[in-house]
Amino acid sequence: MSRKILNSLLAVLMVLFIFGCGSDSDDKSTSDSTVASFGDDSYYVPNGVEIESEESNVIKLSTGEDDALAGAVYYEELESSSSSAIPRAISKSQTLNDMNTFMSSYNFSHPIESVQTLTTQVYTTPFEFSQGEYTLTSYSGTTSQYIRDLLLDVAMGTENAQEPTVDSSTPTYTKFNVVVAVGIKDSKKYYMFSVFPNSSYKKYRAIANSIANGTNIVSTQSTVKTTTSNFVGQAQRNSADFLFVIDDSGSMSNDQQAISQAADDFGTAITNSGIGNYNIAIITTDSNIEDANCTSTSYYSGCAGRVVNTHGIFTDIEDFKTYVLVGDSGSGTETGIYNSEQALSIGGILNTRGFPTNPLSVIILSDESSQYTSRGDNTFDTSDNIFIDNNYVVYPIVDSYYDGQYSDLAYATGGTTGDISATDQFPQIMETIAINAGGAASVFTLEAIESDENAYVARIDSVKVNGATIPESSDNGYAYNISGNKINFYGDSIPNEGDSIVVEYTYVTTTSS
Repeated sequence: MSRKILNSLLAVLMVLFIFGCGSDSDDKSTSDSTVASFGDDSYYVPNGVEIESEESNVIKLSTGEDDALAGAVYYEELESSSSSAIPRAISKSQTLNDMNTFMSSYNFSHPIESVQTLTTQVYTTPFEFSQGEYTLTSYSGTTSQYIRDLLLDVAMGTENAQEPTVDSSTPTYTKFNVVVAVGIKDSKKYYMFSVFPNSSYKKYRAIANSIANGTNIVSTQSTVKTTTSNFVGQAQRNSADFLFVIDDSGSMSNDQQAISQAADDFGTAITNSGIGNYNIAIITTDSNIEDANCTSTSYYSGCAGRVVNTHGIFTDIEDFKTYVLVGDSGSGTETGIYNSEQALSIGGILNTRGFPTNPLSVIILSDESSQYTSRGDNTFDTSDNIFIDNNYVVYPIVDSYYDGQYSDLAYATGGTTGDISATDQFPQIMETIAINAGGAASVFTLEAIESDENAYVARIDSVKVNGATIPESSDNGYAYNISGNKINFYGDSIPNEGDSIVVEYTYVTTTSS
């Protein structure tokens, strides 16, 4: 394997540092043929996925066809003497060193051209695991199963992946999306993979996330139950609001094209998501966000709210494209979170304009750290703030070196963190945000989990609207939001007012972690 290819695959794993309405529940014990034995634990296979093969510490999954979705879960035992070297979220440098050593010990060829990071997320329940989404470019002729097997080889130190025959002399390329999760539970390190063609992104994204997350892995000592929650459909909504917070400091001069690209990609994603009504506000990371009369555009203007103060709230994507290019003459002290908080708080420049009126997504683009305390009186609490209180979802697109507070807020609100340097991945990142925003208008909370702080969902067993089964899909289906413990509906599957919604799910009431 060439160093270029090693570095490409390293990008997949190295950043995964570790380490509704009234509900009538009828709890009962669970026994299911799609529960696989997994060492001392059990793995709850998501609906719509079949077990391809099963061993003591490896389970391969797929939806059947080579051009569809493939997945796997694998664990390795950790020596107690080496526990101090286990990669943890608090030690990124240790994680990168461990992963670099791990990856560089392999030498086999494959037709992978490149790997780029899309988004990352961190979870602490039911155990600590990180999840990342990537775009992998390969020579045409590769399959989801092959890439899945290749990732297993990397994790296991084997060379079992059967490389497909491809013509690299005059190559054409295929893009795949890869969802990877790595977690530490008890004395084991878990790897979870999902791979699917980028052309089927909306179809497979939701179920890929269900495969590659730690909630499916359940200790055999835990109490597992099933329950049914019943909801009534609300008035159908296809509305969403967006707040863009743009770093306009001098260091962003090289990223102006990226912001312009974000505007075009976002407009396309909004159109494709089915969102018919939306409002967009733009502020910057500059100073004086509190000043509702500040409209200056001069060098170091000290005027973070100048776009809102001058042009108001946008309801047309073309206006957004025009005014999102905020320039690079703002202050070198960049306070994206602080400025958002001030603008949205009572009396703030957005709040006084009645913004937001719909579910809000906050997108922050910056190549520097949050620097909240440079203008805020107190340290920002990522677990208790205006974003969490109002169900605002935060999506930082930032420099990965400075993403600490930004990422923490994204994880706490159910958002994801993107890499601002991956400019060619903006279309996918923006589509993800638009898809999520489209589903945010139809949200139902699973109350059995909401009422028990120690409980978590192992699997959504079925979702029905007026008796019809709804698929797990971001394309006319549903998705389960782990962070918010909510069912989101999309497209034609969004329930109408008065519709009967029945969600059956398996959940864990205690853990032995």
